[in-house]
Amino acid sequence: MKRKILFIIIFNTFYFQTFFGQSITEIKSFADTQNDTGNYRLALKEYQRVYLFDKNHQFNDIFIKIADLFYQKKEYFKSVKYYNLAWGSEKNDSIKNEIVFRKALCFLNNKDYYGALNELYDLNVGDSEYFTKKEILFEAICQYGLEKYDNAANLFLKLVDESGRKELIDAFTDFKRRNKKYSPNRIETMSRFLPGLGQIYLGKWKNGINSFVLIAAVIYYSVYTAVTYTFLDGALVLSSWFNRYYSGGYGKARELANEKLKKDKSIFYTKLLTIIEKHVRK
Repeated sequence: MKRKILFIIIFNTFYFQTFFGQSITEIKSFADTQNDTGNYRLALKEYQRVYLFDKNHQFNDIFIKIADLFYQKKEYFKSVKYYNLAWGSEKNDSIKNEIVFRKALCFLNNKDYYGALNELYDLNVGDSEYFTKKEILFEAICQYGLEKYDNAANLFLKLVDESGRKELIDAFTDFKRRNKKYSPNRIETMSRFLPGLGQIYLGKWKNGINSFVLIAAVIYYSVYTAVTYTFLDGALVLSSWFNRYYSGGYGKARELANEKLKKDKSIFYTKLLTIIEKHVRK
């Protein structure tokens, strides 16, 4: 009986090793075919099966493929996991650098600029002009995302030729001037001074007029109550309603200013990349 059990164990071990060795290669080949023909969902599923059963690490090339497929799905955290595996198993420095940039892109898509900067520390650019320029570009984008505009401008300037320097400097100067003009602190202060003024300054006339009318109505009703009844009644009405609409008004003005700066930042970023693309240093 013991010999029979031992025979079964040995036979099954040999059989599954032989079958598994063949099937994992076939699964990998099938996954590659699906990936090449654009059937990405099935390709990802099959690559993950290979990853799960590839105990001998025969197919380390699947790491970057899985990472790219997760990137397409905008699942950036999962993508970074497999880019890390790809980076760790890769020997070629140039390919490792490209993997670092892809990881940095994942963090940029999540607006994690510090995370992206941290990835750049793994670069080994050496004397490569291509990788040096790419590193500067990524760092500049991170600094821009962190709203460190002077740092970003200095880095972007390293990428453009002489004809593009003035255009880039002028663009940044205008952008920073607009940021100062529509500073949330400034807009809030204006609305504290005169309810609705900050909104009107931003071009939000309806919002500004509504804020002013509400505060005016509260003040009128408070005065009316004080005259009709008592000063204390009027003060109670004023304190309960005025503070609510007054603070709400300048709070809304600040919110609108932040929204405008965010929109302007996005628009200027597109303009910025256009300038760099047009004047990139050869």
